[in-house]
Amino acid sequence: MDHRLDRLDSIKKQFDRFGIVAERTRGKQPSEYNLHDPKLRVMRNRTAGAIPCHYGQCEIMQKALAQNKSAAVFEDDAILCSDFDKRIEYIESFINNIEPDFDVFWLGGTVHLNPSWWHIGGANRDLPDTKLTRDWERTSDPRIVRTYGAFCTYAYIVNKNSIQKVLDLLEENIHLSMGIDWDFIKIQ
Repeated sequence: MDHRLDRLDSIKKQFDRFGIVAERTRGKQPSEYNLHDPKLRVMRNRTAGAIPCHYGQCEIMQKALAQNKSAAVFEDDAILCSDFDKRIEYIESFINNIEPDFDVFWLGGTVHLNPSWWHIGGANRDLPDTKLTRDWERTSDPRIVRTYGAFCTYAYIVNKNSIQKVLDLLEENIHLSMGIDWDFIKIQ
């Protein structure tokens, strides 16, 4: 957001430290959207700030799609670990050699180690049409897990081949969504 120059300065310094060239997408205010749009009712009633967050991240994906690139989304309050460059190299190797068909790769997020209360019995009351019984499972790599219920959208990569699918799913589910992170759980 334009008024959070502290966050802009912080993320710029972190990107500079790792040589990351990024394009800023202006954070908007809820008042810049049609808050009477019925599909935004759930977000508007829960946290109106979720609306510009949702659309801002979709805008980043749309720009990447137009350039035929993968989208890397970082919220302005993300904090990069001290070995971020080494971790990105590791992730790139995993994606390029083992899992090239990924849709979304979370660079951070929240998952539950053990089945959460909503998974007991095989159904999630907030996501009644799914049969999720876990938030994650192991991959062939001991450092990387496949997620089914990760939330927190502060840093992630969307595969260029999956951007349109992800955007379509986000749009299809927006009327149910409390925020883009909740929507990502729904489509996982």
